[in-house]
Order: sequence, then structure tokens, then C-alpha cells
Amino acid sequence: MSRLFHLVILGIFGFIGVLLFLFGVGESYSGYLDDGPPGLVDGVGYYLVALFVFWILISNVRVARRHVRWVNDMRARDFAWFKATHPGSVTRDGVICPKCACPKIHVRGVMNRSYMRAHACTRCGETLYYSREA
Repeated sequence: MSRLFHLVILGIFGFIGVLLFLFGVGESYSGYLDDGPPGLVDGVGYYLVALFVFWILISNVRVARRHVRWVNDMRARDFAWFKATHPGSVTRDGVICPKCACPKIHVRGVMNRSYMRAHACTRCGETLYYSREA
């Protein structure tokens, strides 16, 4: 089974644990002594809350790793990479699109805290290469 499936199951059990914790439905059997209402001291609630917190931490780490990988991929596809990959598309007059041969290239911000700009063809929309924001 995939990691995503395991994270979803962990999140579901964790969410149930948070509900149990918030509504006080923890351990319904607090032992053989009648010393008060059942509590969460020995209950399932804490265990499931810990699973939920663990699930949130793992999810955040996965999102951060994916973002770093995405930014690194963009940094690898710079102008030097484009020039080496498509030598016929870099001319004395500028850059042309290797897909449709359009000389009009639009620069747009990628955003999403990447601090990168995408150089794309205005006709077909193909992203040619990325550059860092100045």
C-alpha cells in the first residue's frame, strides 16, 4: 500500500482521537475502582491525538520536501540548460520557442515563495526556462 494511504488512515484515526479528546469520551473503563467518571488518563484519546499530531508533522514535512524539490527543478532549468538543450532556439536576436518558432517570449512570476520567473512562449504557452528574481 502507498504512503499516502497510510497517512490518510493515520489522519482519520488521529481526527477521531481529537474528537474523543475534546468530547471526553476517552477510556470508558477506568479500572475496577469507582473513583469517579471515566477519564482520558489511560484512554485511547491520548494515543489517537498523538497519532493526529504525528500525521500533521509528517504531512508538513512532505509538503516542504515537495516544495524544495519543485524549486530545485526550476533552478536546474535555467537559461544555460535551455541553451544546451535547444541550441537552435538561441539566436543572435534572442530566444525563439523550439515548439512553435515564435520569437515573442513572456516573463511571468511563478510566485508560491519560489522567487523564480518563468520565460514562456506567448503563442503556445510552453515554458522555456526559469530565472531567479532580481
